[in-house]
Amino acid sequence: MEPDPAASPARCVGRRRALVAAALLVLVAATAWFRAHAAFSDPQFDRRNPDGLLKSDPALLQALTARIVAAGGSIPEDFAADRTLEHPDVIDVAARFPLGHLVLVAQAHRLLGGGEALHVTAVRAAALSMALALAGVFLLARELAGSSRLALLAALLAAATPAFHRTIGFGFVDEDWFWPLFALHVGLSARAARLRSPGAVLAAALSAAAALATWHAAGFFLALEALVLLGVLAWTGRSPLAVRGGFLAPLALLVAALAVPFLREAGAWSSIPVAAAVGLWLATCARTPRGARALGLGAAGAIAAAGALAGEGAYGHVFALLLAKLEHLGLRPRDGSALDAEVRILWQGPFATPSLGHAAVVLSLSGALGTLAAGRALLAARERAPSVASAAAALCLLSLFAAWLAERALVLPALLAPPLSAWAASRLRAGPALLAGAALAQIALCATWSAGYRNPWYHAPLVRQAEIRWMVETVARVVPRGEPVAADFMTSAAILAKSGNPIVFSPKWEAREPRRRAAELLEVFHHRSPEEFRRLLVERYRVRWLVVDRFTLQYLARWSAGLPPGSFEPLPGTAAAALLAQDDAALRSIQGYELVARSPDSIRHPDGTPSDFHRIFRLAE
Repeated sequence: MEPDPAASPARCVGRRRALVAAALLVLVAATAWFRAHAAFSDPQFDRRNPDGLLKSDPALLQALTARIVAAGGSIPEDFAADRTLEHPDVIDVAARFPLGHLVLVAQAHRLLGGGEALHVTAVRAAALSMALALAGVFLLARELAGSSRLALLAALLAAATPAFHRTIGFGFVDEDWFWPLFALHVGLSARAARLRSPGAVLAAALSAAAALATWHAAGFFLALEALVLLGVLAWTGRSPLAVRGGFLAPLALLVAALAVPFLREAGAWSSIPVAAAVGLWLATCARTPRGARALGLGAAGAIAAAGALAGEGAYGHVFALLLAKLEHLGLRPRDGSALDAEVRILWQGPFATPSLGHAAVVLSLSGALGTLAAGRALLAARERAPSVASAAAALCLLSLFAAWLAERALVLPALLAPPLSAWAASRLRAGPALLAGAALAQIALCATWSAGYRNPWYHAPLVRQAEIRWMVETVARVVPRGEPVAADFMTSAAILAKSGNPIVFSPKWEAREPRRRAAELLEVFHHRSPEEFRRLLVERYRVRWLVVDRFTLQYLARWSAGLPPGSFEPLPGTAAAALLAQDDAALRSIQGYELVARSPDSIRHPDGTPSDFHRIFRLAE
């Protein structure tokens, strides 16, 4: 029997697709292994005991995930009326936090039989989740370059970019679950622009809605994409949603904004991504380019403004921070007292402005090539209508600006630069060879970077872990179970994760009340008397136990508290001056405070001096 002439080419195409899929799968698996291996190889990472590792946001999310595990892998009933996160208030946990990925981690932990500690399962799950972002990178590169080979090289380039691995070792951070969905969304959006079919639009819309539901900050990154699409509308007078099924984009985002509890609570219906999607779809109803511009841009602006006027916008504090950064050119002013208290408490950690040197190191060769390619794509767009490549280029350049505003945004250009490099390579005769060489060079640079990788969360300073471990173990021993404990927002979460004692000050500041409490804590502790501080805790928050951490309150939070620049010494006569003292007799003689325990002399700095970070007090009624 002669072979079917039509079947052979089909089999070849199928075989090539299978090989490409297998190669991408191997790359994802290798990247997930690399991230987990780098985390577990850190000498300060304890795979058996999370005490000392967990503080701030990761500790709070660990505590919530542990409760989900205990509830059989589903949302516990008591989440609807939780009394542990913001004592003495009762809150709905689902209305405050995205919980979907916590359920996935809990289910994975149960599936694995609980043989490893929960924080280890979380690190493995986060490593796999972030590695899956390479699928979105591949898809976008495939659409831009028209070549699976170049797309695989782009995914390899992204996997070897240090900024892609910003969250190695944390385990419990929402962004590890957002970036894969966002990268997939961008890739599917590029595909929808080519196919212009309802199915392709729906896939892009659903991935956007899923990304929005993973993280409070998701809306800001989707807003960058929305600004690019609104820019296309303003430039051409034609909406990118002027395709069959274009209405599915605003519909999917609106459904997510109204159906997901924390998005509904935050008023996401009027966020920039949702407002832009509605405006872009309404623009398709206009008959002229001028009408499309007026209707689309006007509707988007009106919806966002309506949300702000209605008080629904929950992220005004973030916009205030961004405005302050622009005003001060990204440099934190030496004296922060003139800034709003909420701006001061946010301007730290992942919201810090990265140095040019750090950004250059973590974006590396990949970032440089992508930036050059983005510039080339935008120059090409001046001569003809905007394309998917020029839109991706604009988004990439916007992402660099976003990364300057907040360090955590460095992941975005790490995702967008490689596909743009693939696009540029597709226009050069020797492009594939050049891109392959760049990928090999980037792998070498990443190997050098990762060889000495140490998560700064666990290494600054080294005695910090021992101190936190002693503190949480002592609190679990001396504080009655169920008794609320007051401590700073980083220390509180560590206590919650260890013993489950209710806390007053949460490290998650997306809602207004936790931010207000954080600012109040720093204000009263650093600027009022010990008696005023005691009355605040006992009368307003109804707590009798207090943990004071010198490292956080005296050093890390000094600028956030609006203290004058200069010495680290507390202001005389304040609660800080009394409670941060290192003289034992002075600590035991503070009226209204009974010193129960303080850091042991056995925990010392490398120079031999006692660290003396923590002290635990019982407060008089």
